[in-house]
Amino acid sequence: MDRPTVHGSRVAQNAAALLGGRVVTGVVGLVTVPALYGMLGSRRFGLWALLLGLAAIAGLLDFGLGSAQVREVACATGGGDPRRARAVLALGMVCSAGLALVVGLAAALGWPLLAHVFDLSDLAGEGRAAALLLVASLMVDGLASPWRAALEGTQRLRSVAFITVTSAIAGGAGGVALVAAGHGLAGLGWSVLTGSVLRLSLLFVTARRWACGMRPSIRAIDRNAVLTALRYGWRVQLSSGAAVINNDADRLVLGAFSSTAAVSPFDLGSRLANVLRLAPTYVIIAVFPAAAALHARGDRAALDRTYVRTTRYLAMFAAVAAAALVASADPLVVLWLGRRVPMVVATVCLLAPGYAVNLASGAASAVTRAEGAPERETRYALLAAGLNVVLTVPLLVALGPPGVPLSTTLAYVAATAYFFWHFHRSSGRAFGPVLEAIWKPFAAAGCAALVSWIALGRSPIPAERLAAVIAAGSRAGLVVLLSVGMLIALGFFDAEDRRVITRAVARLRIRDAAPTPAHAAKGAS
Repeated sequence: MDRPTVHGSRVAQNAAALLGGRVVTGVVGLVTVPALYGMLGSRRFGLWALLLGLAAIAGLLDFGLGSAQVREVACATGGGDPRRARAVLALGMVCSAGLALVVGLAAALGWPLLAHVFDLSDLAGEGRAAALLLVASLMVDGLASPWRAALEGTQRLRSVAFITVTSAIAGGAGGVALVAAGHGLAGLGWSVLTGSVLRLSLLFVTARRWACGMRPSIRAIDRNAVLTALRYGWRVQLSSGAAVINNDADRLVLGAFSSTAAVSPFDLGSRLANVLRLAPTYVIIAVFPAAAALHARGDRAALDRTYVRTTRYLAMFAAVAAAALVASADPLVVLWLGRRVPMVVATVCLLAPGYAVNLASGAASAVTRAEGAPERETRYALLAAGLNVVLTVPLLVALGPPGVPLSTTLAYVAATAYFFWHFHRSSGRAFGPVLEAIWKPFAAAGCAALVSWIALGRSPIPAERLAAVIAAGSRAGLVVLLSVGMLIALGFFDAEDRRVITRAVARLRIRDAAPTPAHAAKGAS
């Protein structure tokens, strides 16, 4: 078996493992959120969403060392310097823990100001306790970062998926139980902290067993390791900071300009739209260390093949899934929350197209980081963030709450187009293959969504969950069938795709035809 096949198989296995873990984690979230929303109410749930957004901002301000840790471990496994990898692992751990201490101090001192800005009044005390517990969980996650990076960098991603699922189930179940017991937002904070402690313990034990050579070493930190990590990391940090603006700042804008109650439907809609990210995000995570190893070996041809093929599959999935989600948004919200909430539906329909376009650039982001040139992605992320900042408040004033998700989508579309152009120009790659990989899925999905809306868009929205299942399934199914048919007509699937499908069918036939032990024994007798 040739190297590209083995390499692609490993990426696919890692992506499948992470996807399976993320699906379970997503299901836990989708199951627990309606219960929490019902018990907490719109205002308190909105405050919890704001706190999670602030925690996400703080968690991403790690000087880009999280990505640097994974890259150094992956490069070390591809023939790089193991000592430098251990130094960067230690540097990331120390910086993350120190940052959490600073954030905790800032939260304790600045809480009265935050309570005033978001008009928390009677929720101020409860919110402060939850915020400090979230900061404590950030510190624990910082201590866990080198062990997670060791597993991701050595492509032990099935272990990462199992640990993520275990901690998510424990945290989700604990959160619902504590809120039901009357502990409110503080109970949710304790559940998040418990999940972080469990995750740290499992990551430590697993990394010590399967990636024992990749452990943090403070004594290995030297000037060269610090400069290498920061030279790479600060550019990733700019990208991460810009991503925060696109993903989490919208909640802060709604909370400050409107109310915490207005944050709730937006948060619920964005959670549902984020289902689109389940598969693509973890394909990208699996591709990153593999791409870094290919770059370290100097195998540009294999890296380019991986990039184009991954982009094809990401674009196909993102476009078709976004179209299906938009077409079935109304009955899906009824199925999820038990009633129709128009702002949740509007948020889903406005965010999904932007998320799909953004996800199509995921392979390019992974490759540019693997090549040690994250400044390409940084320009893209800063452009998206800048456009979002410029558009959010005017569109909020002009259109009300729907203007917030609309600004995010417009920013993503414009910035992603620029990123593809700049990435190919600066890296010397031909633009034709990736353009063909992108336009066909989006054209097919757009036409399918339009036909579905014409055929089923005026049918009444069901008020019961059972009818909502049928309505959502019929709308989404029609979009998927039409999209696949159009992609076949456009010649999207190439010979390699057909070989993959043929091999998969052949394996299924072999499994179906294989005799069971009982049949084998009977035949022998």
